[in-house]
Amino acid sequence: MTVVWESADSSIEKEILVPGKFSKKPTERSRCSVRIEDVNSSGLSDNPETIHSDYIRPSSTGEVTTTIGDAECRVDEYIERTIQTMFTGEQSLVRMKLDDAFCLSFRIKLLVCEMHAPIWEWSSKEKYDVASRYKEAGVRLYKSSRIVDAFWKFSKACKILISLEPICEDDIEEPLRHDVENLRRILYNNMAECHLIRKNFEHTVSLCHKVLERDGNNVKALYRRAVARENQGDYERALTDMEKVVGFQPKNSAAKERLHVYRRKVYEAQKKYDNMVKKMFHVCE
Repeated sequence: MTVVWESADSSIEKEILVPGKFSKKPTERSRCSVRIEDVNSSGLSDNPETIHSDYIRPSSTGEVTTTIGDAECRVDEYIERTIQTMFTGEQSLVRMKLDDAFCLSFRIKLLVCEMHAPIWEWSSKEKYDVASRYKEAGVRLYKSSRIVDAFWKFSKACKILISLEPICEDDIEEPLRHDVENLRRILYNNMAECHLIRKNFEHTVSLCHKVLERDGNNVKALYRRAVARENQGDYERALTDMEKVVGFQPKNSAAKERLHVYRRKVYEAQKKYDNMVKKMFHVCE
């Protein structure tokens, strides 16, 4: 396979079989029709990386019409990244490496594309609306226990909002500016929850920091940061966060239970330290 395009992370390789007509390439929210054939993969029908794909499931291989940005699994994300490198009419052989044990190859042809304006030409309202749509898709994926796919969707929404920064009063009217800031907090919180479920505690803490920088009394961020710190063995700071949670929500039984555990852990650690100090002075005598 003669590679003519490769993604930055080397996960996607493309060889052009039939060049397309020189034109603009598909951008985010462009509506495209493609034909996918000769799909080659072991375990295609039941592999978790492909079972949710709208492009390459055995029942749907062939012509597919979709909007760039609507992908809801990693395979479809990769296919959309490939489509965004293609001219209309181009036919290419694509190989994807999803992990050490799973590869996927297929032929793809970009049949038709209704171009959308590039993201830097979008209005602030359009960016907010698209980010909101991606966030809702992420929530739906999260409720279906597709945590990784949900995280990618939340992250994609967040990147769109970041393109609005710095948010100046002259650029965005107050109601929309408030909505954008609120959505950013929700997305950071949702991504933190995904990392917490996946036991990525350092990332959980980092994302909760971002929320609390904007809203120091955000209970969800305080709670998730406390649980992440607990799992890092940092009971003192976990205790500080959970005390704030219980202060805001005195009837939160889960928070009160964890608060009791943190207090006991901190007390035991302090007692152990005190005993160690006593032994050190005893030796010196």
